[in-house]
Amino acid sequence: MWKTLLKIAISIITIFIVFHEINPHLFLHYVTHIHVAWFVLAVALQLISATIAALKWEKIMVNMGYHPSVKFYIQSYFIGTLFNQVLPTSVGGDAVRIADAHKLGAGLRKAFNGVMVDRYYGTVGLVLLNILPLFWLAQHFPGNIFKIIVAITAVVGAGLVFALCVCQFHFLKRFKITHVFYELSQAIVDNSHSVPRVALLLMLAVLSNLLTIVALDCIATGLGINVSLWQLLGVIPAITLITLLPISFAGWGIREGAMVTFLLFLHIPKPAILSLSVLYGVMLILASLPGLYFYLFR
Repeated sequence: MWKTLLKIAISIITIFIVFHEINPHLFLHYVTHIHVAWFVLAVALQLISATIAALKWEKIMVNMGYHPSVKFYIQSYFIGTLFNQVLPTSVGGDAVRIADAHKLGAGLRKAFNGVMVDRYYGTVGLVLLNILPLFWLAQHFPGNIFKIIVAITAVVGAGLVFALCVCQFHFLKRFKITHVFYELSQAIVDNSHSVPRVALLLMLAVLSNLLTIVALDCIATGLGINVSLWQLLGVIPAITLITLLPISFAGWGIREGAMVTFLLFLHIPKPAILSLSVLYGVMLILASLPGLYFYLFR
């Protein structure tokens, strides 16, 4: 319980810090004057993004010998997305998906490994999207900020490579505490057994993450913010990787602070950045609402 309260407190404190000295009238002006059509388009793109991510999870689980219908994966993924938005951690939805897969026949380890492999490829997709505009970022961001973005990408990328290699250390399966990591690494390797398969999973991962960033670009356009999709591609994957840290309530506060830190260097007014971040969070909540329907009525 104290961990939950701590995460909520961190979100409240960071939100207070980033909103400190912001003109509330200017912030509300941005929020209330967004072009609704652009925001609706953003929500629609996020719904498509979640559906593609669910298909990625389905491909992984089928490869592991688990064959429910595509409908199951889409429903469970949206329910998990809903839980991610209402619980003070980014792993709440993963627990829901693991429980769903386990109840419908997958063993607990298979369900866990399948969800974690899905997470793995989703993170790889984010890193790939962040690598593409790095050369451009070097020319438009101060050296320290650029180094932070590169460091985030490099550390996460190194972690992904290490996760792929863990199963090569066969002595790890002898110990109970490391056996889980060995099995997970083996599951990643088993789901990467051919170039066409890796290409398919990476395509779905990149496309899902790309659509989320395009949705954010739609919100920026609706707010009248002068920022390009290429600029967002340079910073949003790194921001997303930061918000995956389970230290706040659904990323609130941490996301706003990270967006202000990076986007201020693109000469965007701070109230506009915070409006963009808040409406992005609202978009994620709205796009997760099909999960509420599936949770209540399936």
